Amino acid sequence: MTTHAHARRTPRPKTPCTKPADIHSRLATGARTIIIDTDQLIELDDTHFTDGNQPWTMRITGLSPVRINLTKKLPPRIAIVASDASIVQVTGCAELHAYTNATVDAFDDCTVTGHNNSTINACDNVHVNAMENTTVHAYDTATVHASGQAVVHAADKTRVILHDDAVATAVRGVTVLGPSRHNLIVRD
Repeated sequence: MTTHAHARRTPRPKTPCTKPADIHSRLATGARTIIIDTDQLIELDDTHFTDGNQPWTMRITGLSPVRINLTKKLPPRIAIVASDASIVQVTGCAELHAYTNATVDAFDDCTVTGHNNSTINACDNVHVNAMENTTVHAYDTATVHASGQAVVHAADKTRVILHDDAVATAVRGVTVLGPSRHNLIVRD
């Protein structure tokens, strides 16, 4: 039996999304990857993530500045990825993956997974999984799980769990746990 894989492929958009309205039109045509690449600030909320019953990924690329505020958790079939040198601000209960040199400012109850050389600024109750060479600045009651060569700068009542060669610089009052908790510098 011969299968025709090309018959199931969804064509890639010829141009990336540059405004929020582009997202709905791309999903309506069956796109599985939404690429955002713009120099204008794009603001997104729950309404931009309701389309499609199929799995899909939003990939924020280039130097794109994007703000995402989600009041409800996304279904597992939808993923948000920040890459390149994009600058993304997430609030509410968003889940996001950061790659390359992306910078993410996360607030409220968001979850951010950092890879490569991404930078994550975490406030409130944000949960961060920092891997590879990710840099994290954690404040308030954020929790950071750091592994690989990740570097964490922590203040307030944050909680840092260190693995591998990850290191933390923290003020007194920060809780540091994990098998690599000795990789800690305490600031005054």
